[in-house]
Formats: sequence, C-alpha cells, structure tokens
Amino acid sequence: MQVDVESLVKFIGYAYEGLSEYPFQAFVDDEDSKAKGNSYWETNRSNLAKALPVFIERCDLDKRSLCFYTNGSKKVRNIERIRFHFIDIDSDGRSKQEQLECIMNAPLKPTIIYEGRAGYKALYQLTDAHWDATTEQTLDESIYIFEKIQFQLIGYFKADRSRRKPNDCFRLPFTNNYKEWSSNGKVYQEKIIYENYNNVYTQQQLAEAFPPGEEPKKAGKVKLYNISDEMVRETIKVFTDNLDLNGLDYVDYGNKIAYQCPVHGDSKPSAYIFLDNLICHCSNGENGECEIGNGKTLSWLAKHQGWDDLLKLALELEAKPAEKYEKITLDQLQACELTPLLPQKTNSDSAIKNIVENITNVMKSRNIKVDRNSYSIYSSLVATMHNTKSSITVWPIEPGGGKSTTLIAYLKYMLEHHIDQAGTIVVVERNETAEILAKELGKYEVHFEATEHTAYDADYWKYHKAAYVMQSAYTYKECKKELTEYEYNICGRCSFKTTCKLPKKYEIQKRFPIVIMTHARLQMEGERLNSYAKWTAPDGKEYVRRRLIIDEKPPILEHIQVSTMDIEKLIYELKSMELEIGPENIRAAIQIINELKMKMLFNERGVKVPALDKSFKFGFESIWYKYYEGSDVSLLKNVAAAIAQEGVITEYNKKITYATTKKIAYDFSNYNVVILDGTAKYDLEYGYFNDLQIIDIPILKTYNHLTFYYDSTISSSKTRLFEDSELKNKLVQFVQEKSVDKPILVLCYKFLKESFESMFAKEIKANKIAINHFGNVKGSNNYAQYSCLVIIGIVSKGDPYYLCNSGAVFEEEADLKLTTIKNVRRFNNTEIEKYKLSDQVVSSIQDILRINIRNNSEAKQSAEVYVFSRDTVFVNLLLTYFSESQVENWNLLDSKPKWFDNVDQLFESLEPNQKITKASMREILGLEGAAGKKQLQRIMQSEEFEELLIHHNLVRVNARQFMKQKKWNHYIKLGSYYIGLGAAEEVLNN
Repeated sequence: MQVDVESLVKFIGYAYEGLSEYPFQAFVDDEDSKAKGNSYWETNRSNLAKALPVFIERCDLDKRSLCFYTNGSKKVRNIERIRFHFIDIDSDGRSKQEQLECIMNAPLKPTIIYEGRAGYKALYQLTDAHWDATTEQTLDESIYIFEKIQFQLIGYFKADRSRRKPNDCFRLPFTNNYKEWSSNGKVYQEKIIYENYNNVYTQQQLAEAFPPGEEPKKAGKVKLYNISDEMVRETIKVFTDNLDLNGLDYVDYGNKIAYQCPVHGDSKPSAYIFLDNLICHCSNGENGECEIGNGKTLSWLAKHQGWDDLLKLALELEAKPAEKYEKITLDQLQACELTPLLPQKTNSDSAIKNIVENITNVMKSRNIKVDRNSYSIYSSLVATMHNTKSSITVWPIEPGGGKSTTLIAYLKYMLEHHIDQAGTIVVVERNETAEILAKELGKYEVHFEATEHTAYDADYWKYHKAAYVMQSAYTYKECKKELTEYEYNICGRCSFKTTCKLPKKYEIQKRFPIVIMTHARLQMEGERLNSYAKWTAPDGKEYVRRRLIIDEKPPILEHIQVSTMDIEKLIYELKSMELEIGPENIRAAIQIINELKMKMLFNERGVKVPALDKSFKFGFESIWYKYYEGSDVSLLKNVAAAIAQEGVITEYNKKITYATTKKIAYDFSNYNVVILDGTAKYDLEYGYFNDLQIIDIPILKTYNHLTFYYDSTISSSKTRLFEDSELKNKLVQFVQEKSVDKPILVLCYKFLKESFESMFAKEIKANKIAINHFGNVKGSNNYAQYSCLVIIGIVSKGDPYYLCNSGAVFEEEADLKLTTIKNVRRFNNTEIEKYKLSDQVVSSIQDILRINIRNNSEAKQSAEVYVFSRDTVFVNLLLTYFSESQVENWNLLDSKPKWFDNVDQLFESLEPNQKITKASMREILGLEGAAGKKQLQRIMQSEEFEELLIHHNLVRVNARQFMKQKKWNHYIKLGSYYIGLGAAEEVLNN
C-alpha cells in the first residue's frame, strides 16, 4: 500500500521535536521472510525527507515494520526528556469498536489515536514530565515513576502490559503492517483516527485521573557472588557442561548467560542467569508458562533436571551468603556495654536490709530459693530504687525473676516507714495491671499531729489510699458516656464534666504518694513529667516524687505511617476548621500536604526518600487540638513528621504508605528512673537513650525442663498462613489433640486470632486452649499455669519498621535492599538485620516466658514450645537464650497423630472376622470417662482413622462395632462405610 510520506514526515517531526538525531527500528513482520541485516536505522533531522523513502522501500521489500522510539532513544540512559505516555491495545477479547469506545470515554482523552491491524495505539503528550538520568539512583527513580503511570493506563485500557518502558518503540502511523502477508497476502496500514494537540498533560494529571495500577518491579541490584571467585567459576562451568550434555544452546555475555530453558523445553535461548546472584529466570516464567516463575535458584534448576554434580556445588555456593548472618550472636544484639552488678552493703542502710529480707521471705513462701546471686540482685535493685540522684538504669531481670515482688515490697515498706520518701511514679503496660497494683499497695497511715493551730487537741491516725491510677474516659469505669473506643478530648466536651472526677485527675493525683500510669500515657506525658513531681499528704505536708519505676520497656521510638487516605482525611478535617485556622494557613498547609502526596505517588518503593522540609511545622497545632473531635488526633503530628523527615514509601494491596520514625521525647531530668525489663540486654532499641546504664544481671535460671519442637521446613510468613488451608487444618488438628492431655496457649498473628477462636470454640469453652495474638501478652501473668505453647508465625513488623527504627533511612549510604537467602528474606545491611532479629528474639522470649517456665519454684514443671520457621539464625538465638533447653524435630505436615500407632497396632492384632466394639477400643487405648468418649469420637472422624480402616480391612458392622475381614485388593464406599469389593459383591448379591 502507498505510504503518505508527507504526513509521515510531519508526524515524525512532531514525535521527535527538539532532537537532531532520529532513531528507528525496523522489525521483520513476516514470519517467512529471510530478511537479514541490522534492524536499527538512524538519520538526522535535515536528512529525513531524503532517507525516509529509502526506509519505506526497504520495509516493503523485507516485509518489515517501521517504528519510532516513543521518547526519542533506543537506550534508556540516552533519553533527554519524557515526551509521551502510551498504550497499545491489541486483540484482548473485545471488538475494535469496544476498544475505541473505551479510549474515547477515558477520564482524559489521548493526544493521538491511530488504528492498527488488530487494535489501537494512543499517545498522551506530556509537559514537565519527571526525568533525571544523572545517576543510577535518579534514573531508577525516573523509570519507576514512568512505569507506575504506564501500569495505571495499562490497567484501565486492558492494554499490552509489556509496552511500559520509556524506551519502547511503536509502529509509525501511515506505515504498512505485513503481519498477515504470509498467511493471506494482506497488508494493513496504520492510520490516525483522532488527534487533538491541545490534549497535553502533566504526569500528576494522568496519575490522578486513572485508577491505581500494578506496582512496577524494582531493578534487581543484588550481588551475592564475585564472578571471578574460583568456586563461582567452577559452578558456572559445571552448569554450562550440563547444558552442552543435554544439547541446549547458550550464549555467555560475561555477566550473564542466556540459554535454552530445559524446564519448559523452548527452541531458543529464552532463559538467563546473572552470574553475580545465580538466579535463573525465564521469559515465560512471569506469565506462568514456565515453572521457574519469577526466578529460582541454580540449585532448584539442578534438582529439577537431576544434574547431581551441579546440585552439590550450587548448594555449597548458595550457603556462602548466609554465613555473615549465621555468625550473629546474642551478644551482638546489645545496645551498649553492660554495667557490672556491684555488691551492696545492706547493713549500712536498714531500709534496704529490711526490704530485701521481706522479698526473701515472700520468695521462700512461694518455694523459690534465694541464693547468693539472687540476694545480690535484689539488694542492688532496692539500693538503686532508693537512690535520689537523677539517672536511668535498666534491670534485665528475667520474667518471673522477682521484679514485681521487689517493686511491691519496696513501695509498701516506704509507705509504712518513710512516707516522706515514698513518692513514686509507676508505669505499667496495661490499665488492668495498674488497678491491681493500686489495690495491692492498699492504704498508708497518716499521722495528724495536734498543735496550738489545729482544731483538734490530740494526735490521731487515719488510713488513706496509697496509689492513684491515671485513667482516660475510655478506661474509667464510672464514665457515663460508656465509650467503646477512644475519643480525643471527650472530657472537654462532656456535659457531665462539672460533676465528674476524671477531668480533675491531674489535681487529684497530687493527693497520693504513688501515681500509676500506662506506657501509653507515659509517652503522651513524656515532656510534662514535672507536673507529677510533687504531692501533698492529707495532713497538708508537701513531698516530692523523685522516683520513676517503669515495668517493661517504655515506648522509645514512635513508628509513623501515613497513607494517601490519611492525607485526604487530614485535608478534609483542616477545611472544616478553616474559620479557626484562617484561609491563608489552610491554603499553605494543603499545598505542602499535596506535595507529600505526589512524593508518595511517584517515588520508588522501598528506597530512602529525602524530607520535603526538615524544619517544617504546621504552626496551628493548638487550634487543631482544641477543635478536633475524632479518634485520630495524631494525624496532624504524623503528617508533619512525614513532611519533615526522611522515610520510605511502600505499597501493599494498592495502599500507599510513607513510613518514618521519631524518637519519643522524655524529660527524665528530675527523676531516678528504674526500668525493669527482662529482655533489655538484647534489645537494640535502647541504643536511642542517652546516659543509660544496663546492668549486667547474672543468669539465674536454666531451662533443662523446657523442650523446643522445631519445624524448619515450613515458612512462618503471614502469606503462607493466610493462603495454605492444609497447614491451618494440620495446626488445628495438632493443637486439639495436644489439648486432651494439657492446656495449651496458642499465639498467632492478630488477623488469624478470630478464625482460630472459631475453630477451637469447644476447647476454649472447656479451658483447654487459650488464644492470643503477638504483642498482646507482654507483661501478663495470666498464662503462668500453661505448660505448652504453640507459636503460629514469627513476629514481623514489616520492612519499613526495621528500615526506619534501625536508623538506616537517616544514614547517607545505607543499603536498604533485601535478598532471599536460604528461603529467608534478609536485609543486605547486617546492622538492619540485627535490629530485626533483636526485635523478633526479644518479642519471642517475652511470649515464651508467659507460660509456667517463668515460675522460679524449685519444683519445676516440664514445658513444651512448638515453633516453625525457616529462619535458623532466629531459632538458634532463641535456643542460646534458653540455656540447657532441649530441641526435638517437629515434622508438622508429615506427622501422624499420637494415637495413630496405638490404633494401628490394635487393628493389626485383630484376626479375620473378629469384631471390636467402641467400648473395647476406649479401654485398650486408655480413653476413660466422658472425655475419653469424646476423644474417640474425634479420632473416628479423622482422615487418618479412615485410612487405618482401609489399610487393615475393617468395616463398620453397626454404630458400635467394627469387624476385620479378609484382605481385599479393592474397596468401594457405601455411604460413610468402606467395604472390600468382594464383600460388597456378597452384600449386593444377597
């Protein structure tokens, strides 16, 4: 077909405006064409009119397409600016009319639409598009932004997802298409059907107009191996030898090898392996046509193909990157150098001596031995509490080691003997704990001394409550609002506030020697702790509180996450306060908030993002706190932090979030701060405190009565537990069977708690199983009677949490990327990985020490902990902490119930035609009473029981009896009964 050269020249001049060199690509359209030679052609602007007819003639002769590069360059790095976003809609099941209607009814109309053989192409001309190719990082970020918008367009128009690169090339309009030349001799011509050169957009306009799309994949930069390493070269040689032996072609490019994929048997080298990470990829993997999927290790390929010589080498090599992580020890998880525990001379202070004696008596009454080490620890801790100088000391006494006993004994003694020094702020994890502590501290005696100025002429004594608990309206039992969730400033707006005690709590607490608050309130009051520094006794005497005792680790860092939905919510709330804040302030605030939103939409995910304005503050915080009435009062503060601080952007299920971290500000300057945290020694978060001493407490316990059952074959990821119903069913079956013998505590991810509660409803009602989620049992003593713990999953707070809280996002050259090594995702930066392991190990220790092993009684009960995880580094750190504990394999998925072998032996012992009743089975298996009947019923409902019936050729005679028949080769199922085929024939014949 004749090509309109004049129109084509005009279009190329438009597409390549501003360029001096014009690049073209000329792919062969006709499958039967024997055309050879270079397909990349180039000319310059001044020579276009002369060169173009030659190009067109060559295309017609060789049956080639003539294509232009949408953004002016074959190589991404050589792109000068982004000129177009684009879509290519081909045969997608819709008619061409339906495709065109979709394009014309789009939120934004394209600049140009042209029709091809099977569909349409559309170009969106851009202005001020983001593009920066000066460094590798800025180029990656620019490509990410481009592909992000491309995926939005692809998703909306159902376009070809492979056409998403900024350097993609498109067939030129007015040129010929020879795709069907061999089959039917037809030639098609691309023709423009719509053009409006006023349709020019910014990338922001496109991003806002079209729905969110697929998340672009980040370029893989991970290098696990040095290509010149002798072991790597040997492994690669064995790999290529196997390719040769199997007649598979390959091309060695130096840094990668392209090869014929043996997995799905292609005819040309469609697979490739990068030699610095030895991950095998296949071009058919991403679309599901090859088992390699999104990439597999070289050892996987070797095992799949049965290349044993390669498998041995690959496994050895793949183990190398894990070595630096396997060398991490518990001692490396210490935030600072430990302070030695110095012996105390208790005889010099009678108070310390008497308090320690009280503690010792309490311990002895609980059958807990107090040896020299224990006595030294209690003496030193009491002496530290008794100190009046400002300092921060952390006492990592193991859970169950007497922290609470020491605290209560000390406060009671001071209330009774030294009321002038008894003033203390106590911080606990939960409000319930605070109320229990206040009740236990009880009352103290106040001496009212008669003087010439008093209305009474004789001394008298009166008892008063010792402690006051700082409550919120949500936790205050006498609140008339009966709140079901927290509401900010509810007391300030309440119609009952004039008669309610709660709004007066700050004044009321000044009448008590001891004030108790939760960790959440400590965080809220952190910079205003001086308001708790004084208290007044009922006799009018004023005293000071110099002591601040915190049970468990206080909040140290605040991890902040702001989503695009949060931003929209904040803008809405600010607009509702426009009269109070002022129009100019609102406009300025919304402008910078939208800048944050754009940063979140366009920046690459999972990399460090610089702050918008490090000195930023809104300036109207007081107005916000006065008029805001919702439940998310921290919204303004969090968005301000996201604007002022470096962070990292993530996207999950199309929810975009900006994450950063702030150190919580505390004014401890006037207090002797004592933190009682059993796992502080291995908690790297304490490194954020200044002038901190962590005391080196000697280990008091051994755990030879504790057995870990560990399965290293199962991933503990949330995704696996969410999607794998077989794993969940196995877990439920295992826990139900274990609960027959002993009560079990199950700890799991929060999102699983409700479903497990439903599955274990009967056992929970019978107090055989208790369920809670990670992070909700720390500091709790409610599970001390349990001797068995099943941990379903491992605490993971997400990559952004560890990137931010480890401080990595605030460093200049930190590597924030992760690599999967031995089936475990690891941060390349070992310091971040240590921070993650510290958090996981500390959380798990706290969880495990909720059960009976926290008890220090000499009559130790055995305990069992079941855990599955592929992270052997994490498990080894856990086992190091629990010294002398035992380890057994727990093969959960392949395991048989514990009754299985007994029933198997019982059925084996039966003679042909011998009958057995349920009652006899219960007696032989030792299943006694009502509980035994229920257990047998559960056994009989299981798949394993049915398997044993078939295996041993037992049939149900009636509801109470089974009979063993002679062995049949085949079985049929009649109703709920399996019957040997011969027996079934007899039944049917009779």
